[in-house]
Amino acid sequence: MGMNYTLVNINANTASAVLVKNLLDSKPTSPCTTSATTPEPTSEPAPTAVPNFVYTPWQLLNPSFGAEEMFTYNDVLSVVIKKSSSSGTIQSKHTQVYPGSSYMVVIGENDIQVVNDRPNGTGYVEVTTPTPSVDPYSLDIEWYLSSLNVADGSKIGITRNIGADTSAFFQLDNGTLLFMPVSDNKQTQTYAPDKVSAATAYQPPSYATGIKVTLQADEAGKFNYTFDQPNALEPG
Repeated sequence: MGMNYTLVNINANTASAVLVKNLLDSKPTSPCTTSATTPEPTSEPAPTAVPNFVYTPWQLLNPSFGAEEMFTYNDVLSVVIKKSSSSGTIQSKHTQVYPGSSYMVVIGENDIQVVNDRPNGTGYVEVTTPTPSVDPYSLDIEWYLSSLNVADGSKIGITRNIGADTSAFFQLDNGTLLFMPVSDNKQTQTYAPDKVSAATAYQPPSYATGIKVTLQADEAGKFNYTFDQPNALEPG
């Protein structure tokens, strides 16, 4: 069952970007290893740029004064792998992935496959790129969340510029979401991990079934989020 959220604007005329926390946002890749160990930052450059992870708004909410918007969090994670070249872009289908599992990327002439490789004994998803057969390449992994039909999932982040023989990682944080006031309404905006450090992180209690989020500006004009569980079922 998903977690239902309701966002209300009180004395605040601004949008809210809701991001899905990636515990490995600051170390999203590492060189390939044979053991499932905690990933370390890679020192190997990709063919064109250093690999990096950016957040994209999973939800972008902009209710009018006193109004509300709703969304539901489900921890259904999927990926789309993209490879661009002078001849065009090829990509995988939306493929559901599971925390604690490792996957291999198989690059064909006209398509990309994501193949389940093995359990990794950890809480993260690992996606590993193959050794280049002829030419260097780089890939982007688009991460999606919250749809039982993975083709309808909403993008939550991108791991960019992934070279060969590299593992990329995403680890959900037990339902933790990041709430951030934004001045625009651009769903295509991206945010580097250091740009979301001031966002308000919220992890719901395990017994909650619905969360009310209130965005309000104080007298100094600073935006604050408060959280209430009106539909919570207290433990015991």
